[in-house]
Amino acid sequence: MDQTENHKEVEITLSELLYSIAAKWRFILVCMLCFALLLGGWRTFSFYFSRSLSSTGQAYEAAMVSYNKALDEYNYELASYQSNIEILNNDINSLKDSISFMEKYLLNSVLMQISSSSVKTAILSYSVVPKEQDSDYYPTNVPLATLTAMAKGSSLVQYLNEHSLSDMKEQYIYELISVTNDYDGNLLTIKLVHSDETICGEMLQDVESWLENASDSIQKTAGAHLLTPVSIAQSVQVDLSIGETRKVMNNNLKSYRTSLESDQDDLKALEEPIAPVKPSSSSSLSLMTLVKYLILGAVIGLFLSVLVLVFFRLLTNKLHSARDMRAMYGIPELGNLNKRKYGPFLPALDKLIDRIFSQDKPSHSEEEDYQMVLSHLEGILESGQHTAENLSILLVGSADQDSIAKVCECLLKYSKEKTFSCAGNVTADPAALKTAKSADIIILIEKINKSKLAMIEQEIQLLGDLKKPIAGVILL
Repeated sequence: MDQTENHKEVEITLSELLYSIAAKWRFILVCMLCFALLLGGWRTFSFYFSRSLSSTGQAYEAAMVSYNKALDEYNYELASYQSNIEILNNDINSLKDSISFMEKYLLNSVLMQISSSSVKTAILSYSVVPKEQDSDYYPTNVPLATLTAMAKGSSLVQYLNEHSLSDMKEQYIYELISVTNDYDGNLLTIKLVHSDETICGEMLQDVESWLENASDSIQKTAGAHLLTPVSIAQSVQVDLSIGETRKVMNNNLKSYRTSLESDQDDLKALEEPIAPVKPSSSSSLSLMTLVKYLILGAVIGLFLSVLVLVFFRLLTNKLHSARDMRAMYGIPELGNLNKRKYGPFLPALDKLIDRIFSQDKPSHSEEEDYQMVLSHLEGILESGQHTAENLSILLVGSADQDSIAKVCECLLKYSKEKTFSCAGNVTADPAALKTAKSADIIILIEKINKSKLAMIEQEIQLLGDLKKPIAGVILL
């Protein structure tokens, strides 16, 4: 049981350091609140004080006049900005609709797909002669006029859409038909064009059928007349007007796209005017600014409080745990009778911190705690080939006399052998040092976070000079 005389420095683990900081959370919280209130109060005072010195009523009124003028200019610019946006958006939507329509037309129109040098053409000429018509009452050929109107209207288009051109929309059928008449010669002429010769022939037959049906349907309403085919021909012609129309359409489409890109660029280039900042009076302080300074003060308080705790933890010369005794002096722990007392404010948080850092201890009765101390002592004595029956065991340490006496009393109470006695601090009490000379085994009684390492080291040195073995340490 000889104790080393060499002093060893104890390395503090990160978990121990963090636990010692977390356990002082109340101190940290108070520091954070104090610094937050100090910094927030300073900012509030400095704000109002500087305002009272630098801002006068006249200066504030002048600032408000400038602000109102700038506000009027801003409102005018904002109205102009919103008007320009509305105009550009309307133009953009209109151009998009036109581009979509033209692209769809160029894609689906049969007329635009016809080659100018190879236009499949069919021409029908019919003579429409009234049988009995009073030329004075009817100055024009009524049946011819009626058939012309029907051919130019939707009647012929619908008929073709129901027969040879069933897969084509009516809007694209109109441009394939051209209707003219000659009242002097009582002649009705219908011209048909298509890119496919076969379909053009089918259209020709459908127009002939339609003319016959239409002629029969107006015999009573338009007057009796005689419908006679004059010429019916189908050929391939060159029609440069189709190519010119297609070219104009493509140029218009290109122009629309260019205009659309220009309007979109102009819309992106528009910058919304910036509203002027209203001058603040000396009676208003931004809540957000105050909150920022409160948070900043809390952070400063947190940093400084942790810094202070780390500083004192590293430089303090006090006993913090049984690990210090074993690491520095090789003295084992017989028992830790230190019962941590939780504060009245949020004790659950203290327990949570202990649980996180594995510092929570199972709850034992006083008898169980001292029975564990006696068991550890018995094991140490047996390993040193001693028994408690023939040894006098002395309790000394830097703890106060009352605490040492209470431990001795409890050991005598729960021990079968009455071999325990107690004394005071051997470094300060000559009587305790004299009593230690007659003892066989020494047990140190030290208090966590109160007993100083220098005093403990001095105790060990004195006991070592007396050749007294130290069985272990009991922590309070």
